[in-house]
Amino acid sequence: MCIIRKMIDRVLWVCVLLTCGLEPGLVQAEHDALSLSDAVDRVRAESTQMRNSELDLGLARSHFRLARAQYFPALTLSSDSMYSNPSNGGGTSDPESTIDHHFEASIDKRFQTTGGTLSVYSVVDRFDESIDPRYANTMGIRFDQPLLRELGPWGDRLTMAEARLVMENAEYEYEMQVRQLVLETITSFFYALKQVKLVEVAEKGVQDSERHMTYTQIKFEEGLVARMDVSQAELQLARQRTVLIRAQQTASAALDRLKVQLHLPLHTDLVLLTPTDPPTETLDADGIVREGLIARNEMQVLHNRIRAAEWAVSRAMNLRFPALDLLLEAEVAREESGMSDVFHVDDPGYSVSMGFSWTLGHCEDRERLVRERIELKKLQNTLENEILSMEQEIREEIRAYEALVETLAVSSRSVTVAEQALDLATRSYQEGLTSNLDLIRAQDDLIDARTRYFSDRMDLAVAKARIIYSMGRPIDPDRLVIGVTP
Repeated sequence: MCIIRKMIDRVLWVCVLLTCGLEPGLVQAEHDALSLSDAVDRVRAESTQMRNSELDLGLARSHFRLARAQYFPALTLSSDSMYSNPSNGGGTSDPESTIDHHFEASIDKRFQTTGGTLSVYSVVDRFDESIDPRYANTMGIRFDQPLLRELGPWGDRLTMAEARLVMENAEYEYEMQVRQLVLETITSFFYALKQVKLVEVAEKGVQDSERHMTYTQIKFEEGLVARMDVSQAELQLARQRTVLIRAQQTASAALDRLKVQLHLPLHTDLVLLTPTDPPTETLDADGIVREGLIARNEMQVLHNRIRAAEWAVSRAMNLRFPALDLLLEAEVAREESGMSDVFHVDDPGYSVSMGFSWTLGHCEDRERLVRERIELKKLQNTLENEILSMEQEIREEIRAYEALVETLAVSSRSVTVAEQALDLATRSYQEGLTSNLDLIRAQDDLIDARTRYFSDRMDLAVAKARIIYSMGRPIDPDRLVIGVTP
């Protein structure tokens, strides 16, 4: 009799499984699938933050071109006319009115290597008087070269070098923002994908609880279990449905955040494609730290700022020198009645002058040097602290990744063990060897194991992306490989 009852129980259990398995699920509309690389490409193309970063980079490059243009030869042309009709002052003769046409042309060049300036100029005047027009022409060349203060290495050369560093820093900061945006997209994508997987786990838990509830109800009607078993099955089903509702809410919120980041309408239905799991790697922590401290854009920006501060100290020291300039100038002036004659040079003149000035008791230059040295020391201290902070950050990312590798192996094994335990508990419950609570506990253990497994899988991919970011490398969403092994 006992054997017949066990056979009936097994037949009933199989019928319940088949019936529940044939129940139609929720019909989902077909949508375009979104891969990780598609999400990254869309963010880079549609992000307003990226557009603003590109505009800031364009501004920095424009400032550099403007600074460089100051050392291009400049041609200046100017012209004006003046009509003059003076009063006769009570005299008998009428004063003569004149018209003066003035034209000036000059070519100026500033040399960034020496800080000197060269000018070539020509001034032509035409005076239209009552008798005949007169012409006057002045031609000259002027060269001005500082010999101590503001000499090329401490003057214009540093100005151009600092402008180039500013542009380089803008490029580094732009690249940092690109990589940070890619990392944020990868993090949001895997977080949303994790929540979607947890919804699937919760749906599977509801299905298992429904099957268990149906089977327990049948056994209760046959008098094989007590009413308490039915109540426990109902509570288990209610708990799993609550878990499912909360998982769906969390997944919806995660998908909405991803849509906002992708600049998609919130009513868009996203179907996330699960990327291939990146391979696990044995990492060389010291090698990763060395590469990160060299390649990080933050380090490049800080080194550039230190170089600019060192130049500022050098310039402040140079400004304490006396102002000594060499001025070379040659000029010829001629006035004739004909335009062709005025350009004949018969007696050219030239001049050479040197100037010297040094103000004693003026503290501005001295205090400027003190301030620049203080700023340099502060940046050097910041560099030391930044090196320690970056090394700590990189090593923490490595430890988190190595811990996830171990926990993923454990959670993967836990899923297999929990599935076997649930199968064993189900058969034992069918045969009356275990209680209803044992079966419910086995169901809960399997749900917990699957939750940890999917969480560890998604977190492991994000951890690899974070290590690549901390190393100062561009992040390729299709190939999350570190490649620094012992």
